[in-house]
Amino acid sequence: MILSKKLNQNFINCFLKDWKNLSRAESDMLWERQQLLNKKFNFTKKRIQKLQSLSDMFKTEEQRIKPHADRISSLQANWLSEKLIDDYEIEVHIECWNNNYYRKQDESFYKNPFFIDRSINLFHKIDNDSFYNDNWNEFQFMEEHILRDQFHCYSLHHLYDHTILSWWDIMKIDNVWIEIQVINQFTSDVKK
Repeated sequence: MILSKKLNQNFINCFLKDWKNLSRAESDMLWERQQLLNKKFNFTKKRIQKLQSLSDMFKTEEQRIKPHADRISSLQANWLSEKLIDDYEIEVHIECWNNNYYRKQDESFYKNPFFIDRSINLFHKIDNDSFYNDNWNEFQFMEEHILRDQFHCYSLHHLYDHTILSWWDIMKIDNVWIEIQVINQFTSDVKK
């Protein structure tokens, strides 16, 4: 029980830091929290349906956002070739929201995302759309795994395989916010 409280407090502390500049100890504790919670997680029929609904929602959003992201990438590439900018970066952030569950742990969660990921590898200019059509289900080749027959889009795969979110956390997602940020860069040399 003490370990669980400590792990939950670490989750809250990382949230309060806006998921930025986490110490090595905080990151390790979050990964430990995820592993402990995932071991206790039971994939009920209702939870499996929720995961599929999340994947379906994310896939719909990926398909809706991709053409817009491609236009942004093309515009940036044109500006770069025309030397209007010196370089650019496109970042994709995903925010996971639940205004009730996490609020019970700390009032600061209210009207704030409970998790922010600034490293999701989405919406980069690629000629092949298979990235957005492939099944990213990590368990599809595990004969005994209960999720093996589900389709998982990349966004859902990213949350459970590349972040510190446990299955419990993912199940608490009520709303997501996906944000594309373009950073135009300008450089100059100082004349000697």
